[in-house]
Amino acid sequence: MAFDLYSQGLIFAQGILIAESVSFTLNSATNDQPVVTQAKGFSGITVGAYTTDVGIKSAIPKAGFEVNWHKWMKDRSVIEITGWRGATKVNIKGFIKSIDESHAVNTSSEANISLHCGEPD
Repeated sequence: MAFDLYSQGLIFAQGILIAESVSFTLNSATNDQPVVTQAKGFSGITVGAYTTDVGIKSAIPKAGFEVNWHKWMKDRSVIEITGWRGATKVNIKGFIKSIDESHAVNTSSEANISLHCGEPD
């Protein structure tokens, strides 16, 4: 039985390492629309705009976030996200859609940052 070495992903926003990130997700979609006709049934697709939703789950340090997510969201700043999946680098640009924070007793505070982006480079 052969074993491999597996690596964790890393995420950067505007070139700054998000060291407190717990996880990140990339959900890509073609947004193609099915074409269905009365005579032929399913006939194919109409090409849609490729989009990627990025989710970043981050612990909230006592000193605060590494970056000012709320200012970027309020200003509608274009955010460049660089993710590393092992040796594969992914660059993507988009806007912050939402920031959900959670603070509770006997659990770490965390934030879920959602971005709506285009197609990765």
